[in-house]
Amino acid sequence: MRRSFSDIVSGLGFLIVAAAFWFAGRDLTGISRVFPTGLEVFLGLGGLALVFNGIRLARKEAACEKEFIAWNRVVLITAASVIYVLLIPLVGFYVTSVVFLFVLAMILAEKGKGRKGMVQALAFSGGLVGLIWLVFLQILQVPTPSGALF
Repeated sequence: MRRSFSDIVSGLGFLIVAAAFWFAGRDLTGISRVFPTGLEVFLGLGGLALVFNGIRLARKEAACEKEFIAWNRVVLITAASVIYVLLIPLVGFYVTSVVFLFVLAMILAEKGKGRKGMVQALAFSGGLVGLIWLVFLQILQVPTPSGALF
């Protein structure tokens, strides 16, 4: 996959996550809104930077040989992102995020899709969401979107 294309897709992913945070936290007011707003702005600006960098790189890569695009992965990642955003308010941020990150890790895995790859993907997604839980809820005491499960 070309770097320009992966930058554009990653940037769009960041923009989707920023929109999900905005959507889930739009009812927050006062001081509890400060950190989520900062996170949304940070993710949004990072997403825009990646998209623009991808567009800039695409112009440079235009002279190179055409590369195969894994459209099945693009469609799966886009669908997973949309489902993720829709399920956060229903199921909860943490459970949905673990499942979402696990699914993305399995989609993006070049090799190691066996048992070892699944264990690594689960450890990564659980560890990352656990770190987010620790930082947001325990240290900063900033609420995250809640749902039916957590």
